[in-house]
Amino acid sequence: MNKTIRNIIIFVFVSLSCGWFGLFIDKIIESQPNEESLGMGIWLILPLVTALLLRIFAGDGWKDIGLKLNIKGNIKWYIISIIISVQNKSSYHTNSG
Repeated sequence: MNKTIRNIIIFVFVSLSCGWFGLFIDKIIESQPNEESLGMGIWLILPLVTALLLRIFAGDGWKDIGLKLNIKGNIKWYIISIIISVQNKSSYHTNSG
């Protein structure tokens, strides 16, 4: 099994099991608000932490993380996203009062 498949299996396992682990934590600690529980925090943060740890320690690396802009091949999509963003921002300001 190559390292990419291994890392995907690890990430999927952690992502699926962290929700159940968070639910277990919420059942143990009963005096929490429903919208801001420790289990919900675990469910939200653990996949991100797992992805970062896999990138750092398991050989995934940072070359293909997707943070580099590819303007040369996708200029029309960048322009469309800027136009949509400006329209949404202007409609938000006119509707808010």
